[in-house]
Amino acid sequence: MGGFLRAVASATAATALAASGCGSSAGSPAPPAAPTSSPASPTSSAASPAASPTTTPASPPPASPSRSAPSGRPPVTPEERASALIRPSVMYVEVEWRGYLRNLSSGQFWSAEPISFLAACTGFTVNPDGHVVTAGHCVDPGIEGASRAFFDEVIRKEQEKGNKKTKEQLDKEFTGNWVVEGEVAGTPPDMIVRVFQSVAPMVSPTDVFASPGPMGALPKFARVVSFEPTSKGDVALLKVDGADLPSVELAPESTVEIGTPVLAIGYPGFERPMEDRVLEPTNKDGKVSAKITSKGVPLYEISAAISQGMSGGPAVETASAKAMGLLTFKIDNEQQFNFVAPSSLIREILARNGVKNEQGALDRLYRAALEDYWAGDYPAAMRGFDAVLVRMPSHRQAWEYRAKAAERMAARPGRPAPS
Repeated sequence: MGGFLRAVASATAATALAASGCGSSAGSPAPPAAPTSSPASPTSSAASPAASPTTTPASPPPASPSRSAPSGRPPVTPEERASALIRPSVMYVEVEWRGYLRNLSSGQFWSAEPISFLAACTGFTVNPDGHVVTAGHCVDPGIEGASRAFFDEVIRKEQEKGNKKTKEQLDKEFTGNWVVEGEVAGTPPDMIVRVFQSVAPMVSPTDVFASPGPMGALPKFARVVSFEPTSKGDVALLKVDGADLPSVELAPESTVEIGTPVLAIGYPGFERPMEDRVLEPTNKDGKVSAKITSKGVPLYEISAAISQGMSGGPAVETASAKAMGLLTFKIDNEQQFNFVAPSSLIREILARNGVKNEQGALDRLYRAALEDYWAGDYPAAMRGFDAVLVRMPSHRQAWEYRAKAAERMAARPGRPAPS
């Protein structure tokens, strides 16, 4: 059993690491050096992204008319509708870990150099004020999260140096006699959490932030508010700076049944850097296969194909376009089993921290514009998407659907191309 935590790069004493059941990518560039002060919540203005511009964006260029584009309402599947409503809220989550292994008996360090690596997951906003949920193991410093990756890397290094003990023997030795610590003795390994929001490809990175993130995404530093390890629900709550961000509505657990269609959304096997600088999540459709419990924790089993890096992404009830939960872990046997932490576990961690699951004015504008588009009212849709882009010039889906509306409007007989 393992999470979808994906180690994507390494630095200093470590090569690429992988948590239990997770992949790695050799040859990726080292992450930036960790700051000497506490890395949990960086505040340096040099490292922080610039605020999004507040000026009105230039009117998007009209799409080229398509002679074959039909007039009237555009065809739309439940999967496309759910994807269009949810994707603006889906985030790429990157965690930079840095730590040391210390022997509990002697106090000796395994290496004077720290072990550092990047791990990647997915998350999604549940509140317009910047609250993001992801899988707990993505930010868990303990043995169900990052510490497992530290131990696995040290065991690999020991075997490379010629240690004749088996992997099982080394695992028992290290997990029983060593501890992973941060820069300050007795503290957990240090981490920096960055959350990246996809932006429209026609928006220059320098227009929306000071330091471009991977694939031109909009980076924000995140603070870990609370988390539960995999064995207790595998849910984490993060907080980023922001206002009126796109957010996902949670589905009531009572609407989920065996056979309910589900859309899993996330960033599979994602690695940085990418040459095309495009950050877009992947959709995988399937159905709810079973409703089970594991050590008292409720879970859904789904048939949607889930891969590394998608952990923490939303499992969307296709018909309602609401999140029935978040992607948590998988079991790789002859048949792959994929699991979802239900929305009830997300609601619990939100309630404990006084956070409401709600949507803001930006969401209402965007969703109204989508409904106009799907109804075939393309002028109203374009006005609605323009209103969205005034508030968030980098909104990728608003740009895309505005272009589609312009194309369909231009394809109608006797219609001039819109501006």
